[in-house]
Amino acid sequence: MKKILMTLTLVFLSACANDSNETTDHAMVPQPTPTQPQGYPQQPQPYPQPYPQPAPQPQYPYYYNLPGNNCNTGMQRYQTRAQYCAGLRNDYLNNHCALPTRYQYFREYCHGSRWQR
Repeated sequence: MKKILMTLTLVFLSACANDSNETTDHAMVPQPTPTQPQGYPQQPQPYPQPYPQPAPQPQYPYYYNLPGNNCNTGMQRYQTRAQYCAGLRNDYLNNHCALPTRYQYFREYCHGSRWQR
């Protein structure tokens, strides 16, 4: 009986000694994390951008904001010269404001077009 008890004690002590030593093969295997399932390599993350990139804005090279007598046309923006000239002629779009100034701009920049409102 003493021999069995001694053998069991030695087996138990040797098992405890192996658990405290982290140099075994199973300690070197990376353990899966909740975001990394076992058997799949972790995907590399892209480098973060320093600032969010804004969406490209359309270009409006033709614009005006004309004051009148107690009124204002408001900022009007156009992508083409034809749109600009049509906008200058539109009374409703310009709040029925600054008619002489709009006509002057039309004569200056809209060559080949007729002022027909």
